[in-house]
Amino acid sequence: MLDHFLETRIRKKIRLCDLLIENKISDIKHLSRCCSLTETSTRDFLQELNSDFSGIAQIILGRNFADIEIYEGVSKNELFYAIYEQSIFLECLKFLLLNVNSPFTVFVDEYFLSIAQAYRIKQRCAYYLQMIGLTLNKNTVEGEEYRIRFLIALLEYRFGIHCYEFSRQEIDLAHSFILSINPLLTKDFLEKTTDEFGFFEYLCILSWKRRNYSPFTESPKELNKVKELFAYKKIKKHADLTIERTLNIKFTENDYDYLLLIYCCTHNCLFSDQWTEDDAAQVNELIFNNPKSTMLLDLFENNFERVGEQLVKDPILKTVIIYLYKKFLLDLQGIIPSRNPSFFVGKKEFEKSIFLKTKEVIYQWMLKKGSKRPIDHNQLIYLSMQIELILRQYIPPTKIMIVSASLPNIEIIKLTLYRVFSDKKIHIESILIGTDPLENLNNLRNSVILVNKKYQKLLNKYKLEKNNKLIITSIDLELYHINRINRALFYYEKKKINKMI
Repeated sequence: MLDHFLETRIRKKIRLCDLLIENKISDIKHLSRCCSLTETSTRDFLQELNSDFSGIAQIILGRNFADIEIYEGVSKNELFYAIYEQSIFLECLKFLLLNVNSPFTVFVDEYFLSIAQAYRIKQRCAYYLQMIGLTLNKNTVEGEEYRIRFLIALLEYRFGIHCYEFSRQEIDLAHSFILSINPLLTKDFLEKTTDEFGFFEYLCILSWKRRNYSPFTESPKELNKVKELFAYKKIKKHADLTIERTLNIKFTENDYDYLLLIYCCTHNCLFSDQWTEDDAAQVNELIFNNPKSTMLLDLFENNFERVGEQLVKDPILKTVIIYLYKKFLLDLQGIIPSRNPSFFVGKKEFEKSIFLKTKEVIYQWMLKKGSKRPIDHNQLIYLSMQIELILRQYIPPTKIMIVSASLPNIEIIKLTLYRVFSDKKIHIESILIGTDPLENLNNLRNSVILVNKKYQKLLNKYKLEKNNKLIITSIDLELYHINRINRALFYYEKKKINKMI
C-alpha cells in the first residue's frame, strides 16, 4: 500500500527496473508502453537508472533496446533500494518516526525543499499514517508501539530505508533465537534467505531495540485464543534462553505477546518442522469456529454463486483463508509486505473478473467485521490469483479435435499433446478424413481444431473459426504450435471461468 504514496518518478523507475530484470533485453517501445511513457522519457529514465546503479549494475542502451548487466553478488532488492533511497516521501516518514523535538524545518533544510513542497509531503505522510492506524503530533509519529515497529521494519525490509542500524551482533542474536526453535535450519540458510524472512528478523530485533516502549497499551484480546497454541510457550522459553540471557534483560508479558504476534502474521520458518496433526486441527478450529471466518466463507459462497458451495468446501481455500486471517490480526493487513514485492509491480496477468469478485468479497468482509485499515492492493491481487487457480480445477477440459487423413498421425499428435497437457486440461477427439463425416464438425463449439494445411480448404465451408480456434499444424508439433494451442486453451478457460462466476 505504501508504494502508491511514492513519487511518480520513483514508481516509474521501479517499473522499468523490474521489466529490465524480468526480460534481460527489452525493446524500448515495449518499455514505453508498459510504463505509459514516451520513448524519449523512457530513455531519460534509463539514463538516470544507470547513474542510480553506479557500482551495482549497468544499463546498456542501444538504438531500439535496453539491456541490464547486474554485477556479481548484487541482489534484485539492492537495485530497488538504490531507487527507493531517492524518495523524499520515504525519508520524510523516517524523519517523523525518529523525531523527538526537532522542528520540521530541520528536514526541509536538509533536503533543500520549498516550504510548500515540504508541507505537501508531510500532509501525504500524515494521510498514510492515518490509514495504517498511526497519527502525527508535533512532527512525531504516535500510536500503538507494535504498529510503529511494523512500519519501521517495513521501511527497512521493503524499501531499504534504515531507521536504525541493525548490527551484525543483533542479526546473529535474531538468528540464534530462530535456530534454537528450529534446529533443522542453519546459520548459512538464514544468511541466504534474508529476502524471504528478513521482515520477521527486523521485527524480532525491534523487540529489544525499542524495549523502552511497551508494544501494547493493553494485552490484545484477539491474541488470547492464539496463546493456547503450542507455539506460545515455546516462544517464551526460547526468548528467555537466547535473547534475554544474552542481553541480560527480562521480557514482559506484552513483549512475549509481541513475539507471538510477529510469528503469526509474518512469513518465517519458526516451528515449521514441529506441527502435528493435532496442532493443525487446533488452528482450524480456532479460525473456522470464529464468526469472522464463517462470515468470510459465506461471502465467498454468495458472491461466487454458481461455484460458491463447491469453493467454500475446498480444503485449498481454507488453507488460503488461514494465511489471509494471519495478515488481518490486529488489523495489520496494510503494513505487512507482499512476500515477492517485485512480482506485483505493474502485474496484469490475472483474471480481472475474479479480481473484482475477490475484492468485493474482502471489502464486504472488512466492512462487516469492522476493519478500519485498508488492505494492501498487492495482497488482493495475490489472493485473486490463488482463487483463480482453485477455480481452474473445476473447469471441464477443453476439446481438441484433430482432423487428419492419417490414423498414425492422429495417434502421434495425441501422444505429443498428452505429454504437454494434462487430461484434466484437454479432451482429445479426432476425425479421420475419408472415414468420419466432416459434417460432425458443425456441432463443435469452444474447441481447438488442429488440421494440416493441405486439408484446410476442406474445412472452409463449415466456418469453424466463428465458434472455435482453428490451428494449422503438422505431425511434428513445434513450440510455436504448442504456444498457439496453449493460448487457445487459456482463452476458453477464461470464458468458462467468467461463465462460472
